[in-house]
Amino acid sequence: MFSGSIINVPFGKLYNYSKSILGIFGTSSKQGKFSLQLILRDYFIKNGYSIGQIGSAPSAYLFNMDYCIPLGQDSTLDLTGKQMIQHLNKVIHELCEKPVDLIMCGSQSGTITNDFGNIDNYPINQIFYLLSINPDAVILCVNPFDSIMQIKRSIEFIESCTESRVIALCMYPMDWNNPEQGIFSTYSKIDPRKFLKIKNDLERRFEVPVFLLGEEPDMEMLYEHVVDFFSDQ
Repeated sequence: MFSGSIINVPFGKLYNYSKSILGIFGTSSKQGKFSLQLILRDYFIKNGYSIGQIGSAPSAYLFNMDYCIPLGQDSTLDLTGKQMIQHLNKVIHELCEKPVDLIMCGSQSGTITNDFGNIDNYPINQIFYLLSINPDAVILCVNPFDSIMQIKRSIEFIESCTESRVIALCMYPMDWNNPEQGIFSTYSKIDPRKFLKIKNDLERRFEVPVFLLGEEPDMEMLYEHVVDFFSDQ
């Protein structure tokens, strides 16, 4: 699914980005990052904005995204860290030369290492992807069952290894029914009262707004929050 040739960067020089970049990252896989990209794109387009998009899911081209860098589970992407940075820098530069108002880049799976005992749990491609796009703002997708420490580490990692700022959390609306069973647990839609409790706790701790994925009022407020952030830059 990877397209495009890797061109060596003369003397290591990279392009500076001239357009605003919004990154969508997460704490785990299967929490609606790709859906969030599509939802936000619809809001932007309906309000007259032109959006450039880079997807990291193999289906990105099916949804008319400009580029695809497939980094998800079982990815066959075979790029070194430097090659990914070079390629994404070139791709984003090409988008910057187009008449777009915002470039939206979505990642895959998690952002930090939660299990240092298995090499498959090291999000190496995601980290290089983050470094490559160096977004101005990031929406961090979280789960109702994520620990406070996991969210805290994710926010601190994103903001410390780039010049980015995490401006919002977007919660996946499905919660574990039986968390003691781990990956074998079943899911159901989160109870509104539980969401409100988690939302209030996260907003108090991290001082960023929390939105529920797929809920139209929340999605509209998240869109407006993104617009307000970039309007103030």
